[in-house]
Amino acid sequence: MSNNSRATSYFPFAKRLSPKPLLILPSSSSSTLLQVIAQDRPRLLHRISSCLSHQRCNIEIALIDTEGQMAIDTFYLTSEGRKLTAEHQHAVEKSLLKEFKGLELGG
Repeated sequence: MSNNSRATSYFPFAKRLSPKPLLILPSSSSSTLLQVIAQDRPRLLHRISSCLSHQRCNIEIALIDTEGQMAIDTFYLTSEGRKLTAEHQHAVEKSLLKEFKGLELGG
């Protein structure tokens, strides 16, 4: 299975976006797992982590990888010591999508 088909199985909108955020993967009992698969570019990690910080997320663990031209970044997130609520997850997703729109427009 290619990365793109894996991405779209979690989030149908992922095939429309570049980068493709994959939010809330079900594998951690103590934190919310966020994975971002995107075309690598300068300041990508900074923009993602700044966005998470503005959304009051703590990054407990960050696994940063690059395969060729693709960045595959995974973050274990908490807020106030707990997993993100569904509402908080939605706010993070919305914020990341807004940030990614800026990247697509050359921002």
